[in-house]
Amino acid sequence: MVKRFVLLIISFICTFYYNDCHAQAQQADTIQQRVMAVNMEHFFNKAIGRQSRLYNGFAYQLVGINSPGNAYFNDTTSLVNGNVRYGGLSYRNVPLLYDIYNDVLVSRLMGGALLFSLVTEQVDDFDLFGHHFINLHAADVNNVISAGYYDELYNSNQIQLLAKRNKTFQQDIQGVRNGRISFSVLLNDRYYLKKDSLYYKISGSGKFLTLLGDKKKELRKYLKDNNIRYNDNPEQTMVLLTKYYDSLKK
Repeated sequence: MVKRFVLLIISFICTFYYNDCHAQAQQADTIQQRVMAVNMEHFFNKAIGRQSRLYNGFAYQLVGINSPGNAYFNDTTSLVNGNVRYGGLSYRNVPLLYDIYNDVLVSRLMGGALLFSLVTEQVDDFDLFGHHFINLHAADVNNVISAGYYDELYNSNQIQLLAKRNKTFQQDIQGVRNGRISFSVLLNDRYYLKKDSLYYKISGSGKFLTLLGDKKKELRKYLKDNNIRYNDNPEQTMVLLTKYYDSLKK
């Protein structure tokens, strides 16, 4: 009965998308159609439950470490709802947790406490805490940037700014906390710029401005006019300069 119900839903969705595409050939898409598409996709994923392709991965246990910090993005060990494209399908309002230390995306079985890590090769991108992460596969990288998840800080047709979130553990000098060996969590984010289809690692303000050298004069003036100091907040400054550079090139 369940299989027949699922097949009925699939048939209905296929019919809906066929009719929708046919209608678009004659008139512009409407907001109502887009809302219906989102609702149908959500209804489909909810209806098939554990049969969903989302529930495909490896058993996962939280990274435990004797430290005030942790191994996760946004310093939380709690799963929060986000969006993910997995195996070519989009899933919304999925409980997610990003393990930066191991560079894996974690979820849990619907209605249960069992955690699992998604198969990295099947993840296209995901949204979490207002950040959009993309998955660079081996075929997408060069000798400057490695495969993995990257926080997409800015992207347009001609330029892209990425951050590789990174956490490492270092044993404390004191060595012991609550009778156990203690550790400090070190943040070491790395930044990359994609320009002219090539990735470049950003090592500082000088390197960053050199990469945008054809508008270097205008960018320096922008910093001065807006009283922006690179070292006060390097990431925010790079985002602002990238956006401004992109506007100058349009």
